Amino acid sequence: MFADLMVSEERMWQVSCTECGLSSELDPDKHYTAMRWNQRLEKANLRMWITLLGALLPAAVVIFFLLGSLMGINLAS
Repeated sequence: MFADLMVSEERMWQVSCTECGLSSELDPDKHYTAMRWNQRLEKANLRMWITLLGALLPAAVVIFFLLGSLMGINLAS
């Protein structure tokens, strides 16, 4: 739902969800506000994958190190 608000004598736009109450920031450009609202899930998914990869990479290094140690592989020589 679009909200048309007057802030300091300037027309501002905001998009809000009627189901969850989430809303966008105020912006003077209605088209830009709609575009940012529609891209919010894409950016959230990207952040989720980056966070997941950032957590899994150190874990994978530790696992491979431990497996190498169990197999008798010594990287220090």
